[in-house]
Amino acid sequence: MTFKEFTACDGRWGMVEAMVCIDLMAEIRKLSFWKREKFWRELYEKHVLDEIVEPINQKILIDQLAARIPHTDQATTHEKEHSTMTINEYQALALRTESRITTDPVPYIRVLEGLMGLNGEAGEAIDLMKKVLFQGHEFDREHMAKELGDIAWYLAVSADAIGYDLESILQMNVDKLRARYPDGFSMEQSLHRSANDI
Repeated sequence: MTFKEFTACDGRWGMVEAMVCIDLMAEIRKLSFWKREKFWRELYEKHVLDEIVEPINQKILIDQLAARIPHTDQATTHEKEHSTMTINEYQALALRTESRITTDPVPYIRVLEGLMGLNGEAGEAIDLMKKVLFQGHEFDREHMAKELGDIAWYLAVSADAIGYDLESILQMNVDKLRARYPDGFSMEQSLHRSANDI
């Protein structure tokens, strides 16, 4: 972010950020015009990047992504129409299409296949976001939903491979988080988790 770009941020964020912006602008504007960029780079760049620009960039990014995601009544209706299947019913239907052609005697081969699939599909999902963030693509909500479905498929296979139904896996996770954060997320509790809290 250049000095010129930074000046355009004035007034868009919270009071603390605004006050820091004002202080920086006051200092820099005391200098001759041709010295401002050099002064900016040498004395303020690290402080500004770490404490101001990075939070600003994160907010811009979140705002841009939120603006690209369509929220329509039609989409909500579509989701409600397809929300009657239970978690374990999904797992049973997913396992129906699992390939069992491998005869490899390696222990836990299905676990390995499931975890490799999870990573592969997560990579495809992040690739969609890479194209949105860095290549100018529009966010494709339906495409992302399909990639998340592929991730769910491999999650279902992985759970079955270790002898768990998917609902039990999800319930274990909810129980763990409820015990860790009984009143919702807490930074303090996150920083001071017990050693055996996995």
